[in-house]
Amino acid sequence: MWAFFQDIAAVMLGVLYLVGEYLHITLNAIRLWAYENPEIIYGLGVAAIACGVVALVLRAMWRNWLRDLIRPWYWRLIQRPMHRVLGPVRRLHRRWSERNMEKRMAKWKAGMLADIIGDALLEANIAGVISDQEYRKYMEKAGKALGLNDLVRIKNHKLAIKHRVTTNDTHKHGPKQPNPAWGAKPGVDVVPQYEALGSRFLSRHLKKTA
Repeated sequence: MWAFFQDIAAVMLGVLYLVGEYLHITLNAIRLWAYENPEIIYGLGVAAIACGVVALVLRAMWRNWLRDLIRPWYWRLIQRPMHRVLGPVRRLHRRWSERNMEKRMAKWKAGMLADIIGDALLEANIAGVISDQEYRKYMEKAGKALGLNDLVRIKNHKLAIKHRVTTNDTHKHGPKQPNPAWGAKPGVDVVPQYEALGSRFLSRHLKKTA
């Protein structure tokens, strides 16, 4: 185990040494290039200083003079026409958002109302005021009267499920074919029997012993 960690440390030191050598060579090349081309270095320094001075001058001009001069014309020529052109689009988006929000709020209120009615009936059932049968009956009546599908009981009676299954005729619709996709009617064995070496040994042995 100690030898394994020693190998890992040696590999990491080798990688660090290679990276250091690469950085050393790169920095020496940059230093030699800068020593051989001092006019370029001076030009870059002067250009950076000039850009900084121009940026400071433009910032001062914008704050003290250009902002108050350009802003009114920008509002008259660009902002106000764009505001008028995009006005119908904003109104349509606002109406769509309001309708969508109304639907969401109506669904949320219906869910809250269903929870309130269901909790009240459940508390009455637990307290013994109404029986289980009356609880189910009032829940279904309230759901149908107020249009709250959350209160309507799911029809999961065995006879109802059997009736839905027996009266289901969806299999009569769609394309029809005389035989199934596997080539024969149900119950017909169409898979060929594979006879390998010694596959009939057991049947012959049973016949001999019979």
